[in-house]
Amino acid sequence: MKNKKENLIIVSGATAKLGQAYVSYLVKNNSFKVIGLSRKHRNTLEDNTEYVRCDLMNKNEVYKKISKI
Repeated sequence: MKNKKENLIIVSGATAKLGQAYVSYLVKNNSFKVIGLSRKHRNTLEDNTEYVRCDLMNKNEVYKKISKI
């Protein structure tokens, strides 16, 4: 994925109400690939969307997960 040139947006809190709405909006109204970060696991429901389980309060976990994107 690092070698692809594409528009990428990372949304934190992607499984909460506001995060879900934002992810849906981005996918439907733009040509972005969206990666949703959340403490809760969620299967991908939208095209061009991937969810990554990550606790933003854990700095080591954030670095590890983000480095894979």
